[in-house]
Amino acid sequence: KEASVEQPKTLEAAQERISQDSEKALTSAQDFREALAGGEYAASGEEIGKKTDEAIMMARQQAADKVRALVPTEVPAAPVVEEPSVMEALVALSAEAPAPSAAEAAMVEDIATLQEKARQAQLKRLQERGGAAVPTTPEIATPAAEAVVDTLPSENEQEAMYAAWLEANPETPVERRESGPEVEQFEGLVTAFEAAHSLEALNAIIDLTPEDAPNHPIRQPAKIALEPIVAAFNKLKDETDIDAAKLAELKAAYKRLSQAVGMINKGKVDHTR
Repeated sequence: KEASVEQPKTLEAAQERISQDSEKALTSAQDFREALAGGEYAASGEEIGKKTDEAIMMARQQAADKVRALVPTEVPAAPVVEEPSVMEALVALSAEAPAPSAAEAAMVEDIATLQEKARQAQLKRLQERGGAAVPTTPEIATPAAEAVVDTLPSENEQEAMYAAWLEANPETPVERRESGPEVEQFEGLVTAFEAAHSLEALNAIIDLTPEDAPNHPIRQPAKIALEPIVAAFNKLKDETDIDAAKLAELKAAYKRLSQAVGMINKGKVDHTR
């Protein structure tokens, strides 16, 4: 009756047992080799080597099977460390990240403001065009492009957004100065021009090339004298509170002088523009 063998408690003890049993198997195989070489079953060297190898392999296999039967069937599993999800990692990183500086926060706010202004400008252009959507060509439209078009606001939504923007951003009226003094100045310039330059003589100039114009004794001085009148009229129109009727009256006076000087076109002075 075989004596009971104590079961190894750890994996290291089981490996040590395998090593010991393998050593015993090698010793037994060596004894078997010597018996074959010198006993009554003496054989050739090749046969002895083959039988010895077979005996060693068999002894090792038996020892390994014997020890495997002794190793505990349940090996404690290594503790499982749960990896955080991607979202949890991002949340953790964002929580650890330092708060943005005042300059960084201002930069982000400026970028958002510029993006909003660009969007509002686009809506305004659409509104000025009557809210018409940009036509698409079915032959070249792609699913991605169609998806983008589907996300655009409808015409009614665009109008509502533009109306809300106008309400939130009313146009600030431009403060215009009183026009009276500058009207008097403009009328004085017109009177001085007519006194110094004959409108009849200017209108009589017909044939003139661009090369000869700077040296013309009548038209060139009048052209130079017309420049401050043009500047004064533009200031009255753009910067003062002049009413429409008075502005039309001054424009007619300016146009009379401008047509007398005329514009050169293909060697001719055009007095109709």
